[in-house]
Amino acid sequence: WGHYSLALAYTRLRKSGAQSGSEVLRKDNPKSQYLFPTSRFRKRDMLESGGVCSCCINRFHIIALAEKEDHNKEKTMSVSDSAYDDDAWDRNNLLALLQAEQPDWTKIAERVETHAFEESFLADPLTKMNAVHYIVLRRRTCPDGIEKVIDIAKSILLENSEAAVVCETANGFTPLQFICDDAPSAYDAYEDEDKVEELLQQDAALITALHEENDIAMDISSKQGLTPLAVHVAALSRLMRQRQLAEKDDIDVSTSPVLEVLMEKSSFADCEKALNTLYMCNTLAVMEHWQKEEQIALQGGYSQGLEGWWLLDLMVAILFASHQHLYPGETITNFSPLFTLASLKDCPLPLLFIALAAAPEELRKPLANNNLPIHNVAGWTLQVGDPVIRKSLALTTMMGAYPESDSVRNKNGETPTDIYYRTTNMLADENR
Repeated sequence: WGHYSLALAYTRLRKSGAQSGSEVLRKDNPKSQYLFPTSRFRKRDMLESGGVCSCCINRFHIIALAEKEDHNKEKTMSVSDSAYDDDAWDRNNLLALLQAEQPDWTKIAERVETHAFEESFLADPLTKMNAVHYIVLRRRTCPDGIEKVIDIAKSILLENSEAAVVCETANGFTPLQFICDDAPSAYDAYEDEDKVEELLQQDAALITALHEENDIAMDISSKQGLTPLAVHVAALSRLMRQRQLAEKDDIDVSTSPVLEVLMEKSSFADCEKALNTLYMCNTLAVMEHWQKEEQIALQGGYSQGLEGWWLLDLMVAILFASHQHLYPGETITNFSPLFTLASLKDCPLPLLFIALAAAPEELRKPLANNNLPIHNVAGWTLQVGDPVIRKSLALTTMMGAYPESDSVRNKNGETPTDIYYRTTNMLADENR
C-alpha cells in the first residue's frame, strides 16, 4: 500500500470531477468512499472493491504527493505547509488542540463537530499517534467528565472506525492499549478508594465505547505481542512491583472494573496470553513463593502466605474468564482454578504448582467428564519439539500429592496413566 499508489488513487478521484483535495476528503462526496472507506477494514473486501486501507493512510504524505504533478517514484516528496488545505491544516487542528498543555475541551468538541472526517486521519509525524490516541491519554484533563470524552471519541470513530486500531506508535499501541497501560496509575494517584474506583469505572466505560466502534481493537497485539488484556496485566504487575519497592501495602487489583470489562470482551487465546504475561512479569515472586511452599510441605506443614496474595487473586480472576470460554454455561460452583490451569497445555508450571499449594483439595475434585486435574495434565498433547519433561514433571508432582488418583477413571473409563500412554503414543506415531 505504498504512498505512490495512494497518490494515484487520489489523482483518479480528482480527474473524476473533484476540484480540490478538501473536496475529495469531504464526507458528503460519495467518491471519497473509494479512498477512505468508513466501514471496518477487511483486507479481502478492500482488495475486491479496489479500495485503500484507511488505517494505513498517512494523510500528510497523500496530500503532498497528490498535489504534485510529477509522481516520479524515485523522487522523495517532502511535506510542506503549502500542501495542506487551509481549512483543515491551520493551527487549530484537532491534534494541536489535544496536544496543548491544558486542552480546551470545548474547542476540541467544536472542532470535531466541523472537521471530524478530515482530521480523523491525522497522525503526528513524530509519535505516529492520531486524535483518538491523544483523547485517551488526556482523558483525565476533561472537566466535563468522561461522557464528553466518550462522545468526542465516538464522533471521530463514527467517521473513521480504523482510528481505533492504528498501532504505528513506538510500542505498537492502539488507543485501547494506551488505556490498559495507563489505567493502573489511578491506584497511586489517589489514596481515596472511592476516587480510584470512579476513575477505573470511567476507563472501563471508555474501553467499552472503543470496543463498540471497532471490536478488532481487542485482538491487536503490540510490538511485544501483547493484546489489551495482557498489556493491562503487565501494567498491574508493574504497579505492584513499584508498591513493593516503596514498601506499600498490597491492594486487590483482581476486582478492577477495567480488568473485568477486558476479560469479558477478550477471547480464550487472549486469556491464555494474559496468564503467561502474569508469570513472565512476576517470575521471581512466583518462584520465591513456590520455594517457600515446598519447604513447608517437606516439613509436613500447611500452605501459608498465599491467602490474599494479589498475584494469586489476579491469576484466579483470569482463570475464571478462561473457564467460561472452556465450559460455557457452567456456573461458578463448577469452577476450580487448578482444574482450569490443568486444562491449559501451555500453562506456566510454577503457576500450576502455586494453585496446587493454595488448594490441594482440588486434586480430588472431579469436574468435566468426571476428570480430575491430573487427567487433564495427562492429556496434554505434545508436538514435535515440545519438552516431554514438562508434562512428566507436572504429572509426578500431582501424583505425589494424591497417589490414589492413578486408579480414578473418568467418564470414558480411562485412568491418568491410560491417557498419558495414549497421548504419548500419538507423539511417537507422528515421529515414525
